[in-house]
Amino acid sequence: MNAVISFIKLREKELRIQNECILDNLKLITSIESVKKRSDNRFISKIFSIYDEMPKPLQFTRIGFTDSVKNENTVFVSIRVGDDDGEIVGFGKGGPLEGYSLPKEVSDENYGQSNTIFLEPISLKMGYWGLEGGSKLRKLFYEKARSNGYKYLTSFGLRDVIRERVSKEDAEFVTMFDPEHWDYYRIKL
Repeated sequence: MNAVISFIKLREKELRIQNECILDNLKLITSIESVKKRSDNRFISKIFSIYDEMPKPLQFTRIGFTDSVKNENTVFVSIRVGDDDGEIVGFGKGGPLEGYSLPKEVSDENYGQSNTIFLEPISLKMGYWGLEGGSKLRKLFYEKARSNGYKYLTSFGLRDVIRERVSKEDAEFVTMFDPEHWDYYRIKL
């Protein structure tokens, strides 16, 4: 019964957040976070609590999370409520492809070329899914990666989502995993 009550409370919170967004009472603002800001332990604690809500298989840098956030080669974008100083409700982060260990099934021709950035799965706080926060984070991440001189972006995603990106963006499947439909793709920036 406690689980059911907890679920109902979470759903009520999610509906309240969605209603506030729809009525424009809640603005979601994206920003690029500086290394200085990312080095603050309170900042890291806040974003780790969001990261910790993600399923474990999607947590690419759980070990070494703090170091990856503080790394000057990491691109880190956040989404906040209200303005640039508002509560962080989500983020996207990534870095040079060479800094990640890919599954043995993935053979990326750009590995070692220093021209590709890897985007870890987007982290959004419960209640903020489906409000276009992920899309806003991804777009800002692409812009920052492009301005940093990267030619390609790679990541993992659901097959249906990647298919949409193939038709809308310059995306391609690199490796398709079956039966999970969790595939590795590349986008030309």
